[in-house]
Amino acid sequence: MKRERLELALVSRGLVSDLDAAKHAIDDRLVQVNGSIAISYSHLVAPNDQIRVVEQSRFVSRGGFKLEAALAHFEIDLAGLRVLDVGASTGGFTDCALQHGARQVVSLDVGKNLLHEKLVSDQRVVEVSETNARDIVNLTSTGASTSAGAGTGSAMFAEKFDVVVGDLSFISVHEVLPSMLAALKTDGLLILLVKPQFEATRLEADKASGVIEDPEIHRRVCREIGEASSQKGCSLLGVIESPIRGQQGNIEFLLAAKYTNPDART
Repeated sequence: MKRERLELALVSRGLVSDLDAAKHAIDDRLVQVNGSIAISYSHLVAPNDQIRVVEQSRFVSRGGFKLEAALAHFEIDLAGLRVLDVGASTGGFTDCALQHGARQVVSLDVGKNLLHEKLVSDQRVVEVSETNARDIVNLTSTGASTSAGAGTGSAMFAEKFDVVVGDLSFISVHEVLPSMLAALKTDGLLILLVKPQFEATRLEADKASGVIEDPEIHRRVCREIGEASSQKGCSLLGVIESPIRGQQGNIEFLLAAKYTNPDART
């Protein structure tokens, strides 16, 4: 009998949507082969082997579980609130916000056609694509078209948001923080996924081949982002480790803050 790699078998048997989802499920120890947890993508399985995904995701991407951990830890209730999701991508944070009662989520990303079809068709979601996070501050005055055709960017950003969440890659939070805060109401909540691989120095990232494991670097980048938030008018609520690791096994963190002093923003 011909055997195939576990990651391929998960897709061919329709247990996950694609190879990325297969790898994530294996990384998160959600896959069982004949009753035993599998830990390797290359584990070879036969046609008669029983493969089971222990927990089907409640969200369109793993990001939903990360945001949910922050909501639970910091006891944040999104019911009835307007949320801006910066770096929305597939929409894990957006999906989580909706499932926790947000009345509207504006999902912004520099890419195009990334948002899951489930969310694109949801009337509570407004997709703003091909828009750099650093340009959010300009949307309040210049306007920008939304891919969903649900009005203009200026209309969506004319009213500031109750909550701004961010899951960004290949850019430092420091570069987009002022723009994100420009869209946040006084006493609004900011929740950021902090990725040390994009916050460390280039030398540190290169030395670690993109996987930052040094706890000293973890502590430093979280402290620096917390300090930057405070300097721009936020009261830090805290930082926790994400329950799910990022790409390549990177440890990530969730920072929450309340925007109490907009006059301090520079």
